[in-house]
Amino acid sequence: MSTPSFSEFLKSTKPGPQRRCTGCNTFSLRTHTDPASQEDKVICTNPSCQESPLHRED
Repeated sequence: MSTPSFSEFLKSTKPGPQRRCTGCNTFSLRTHTDPASQEDKVICTNPSCQESPLHRED
């Protein structure tokens, strides 16, 4: 199974709330439906944010 690209991932999300992320203070929030639970979750898409599931160390 391959991992979707970042652009494919963004296409599968919806715009999130119009507020700043509490982890990185940016407007990078998106709403993502978790495939396992089918629940909508607000996630940060900033890869440098510690709270983001897309977090990467530089």
